[in-house]
Amino acid sequence: MWKATWRRWARSQRCSAVSGQRIAAELDAWLPTEITVTAYWPLAGEPDLEPILDSPRRWLVPRVVGDVMTFHDADAETEVAAFG
Repeated sequence: MWKATWRRWARSQRCSAVSGQRIAAELDAWLPTEITVTAYWPLAGEPDLEPILDSPRRWLVPRVVGDVMTFHDADAETEVAAFG
């Protein structure tokens, strides 16, 4: 399946708050504590992982400027970008 097709399908599924909480809880139980995790700030309808960001893991989120992607601690100052 092409990425664009997969993305359209995933967005059409609309993750509810309850299912998002369950996904976060399952990830929290499954991921080792001594690990660095790359994640994202969710768009509407995507699972919100914020409830587990205070775990002992290091969480990184991407920042894209032009063609360059860098990763930053999830608790760093954020700004609204092209996708909100």
